[in-house]
Amino acid sequence: MPITPAPAVLRAGEILRFLAHRPTEAFTVSDLARELGLPRATCDAVMQALAQAGLVVRRDRDLRYVLGPAAIMIGNAAR
Repeated sequence: MPITPAPAVLRAGEILRFLAHRPTEAFTVSDLARELGLPRATCDAVMQALAQAGLVVRRDRDLRYVLGPAAIMIGNAAR
């Protein structure tokens, strides 16, 4: 029986790719959910997990997310 990927991990990858293609922009959870066609609550849960891992950072002043420092390490390693 084949193993299926975890939906949350697939969504996290989709969000990270979206942010990587727009490195100068910042997005609210609602923005991301709308752009990616995800439920807002699902997007919020994934963003909280990505923030805890340092892959994204939420700016306090406007509650928008940008890529975090852990994404740099991953990008450098992939290079």
